[in-house]
Amino acid sequence: MVDALVQVLIAHFDSVFAGPNGDYPAVLEALAGISASQALWRPAPQQNSIWQIVDHLSASKIWQIDMLEKGQADSPVWIQPAGGENEWQAALTRLGEPMPG
Repeated sequence: MVDALVQVLIAHFDSVFAGPNGDYPAVLEALAGISASQALWRPAPQQNSIWQIVDHLSASKIWQIDMLEKGQADSPVWIQPAGGENEWQAALTRLGEPMPG
């Protein structure tokens, strides 16, 4: 039963990020057309950029799987991303990759 539950949760997580999802846009759909410079913009110094949120979501996916499979995991940390369009596109690709499981 645990394996079946894990598989259902993984499928749900994947649909939240990449779709399909009929109730609301998937995260990657909402990010379509956002440039690297837009993704790095911060509304205030103490607030996170879109890119930081994307990187944190990617790290959180790994955390969730580790918690389900091992019962423990290192907490994801907030990082300050840097780079241009290639690095931003790579961050989006990581977010859209199916979760292991």
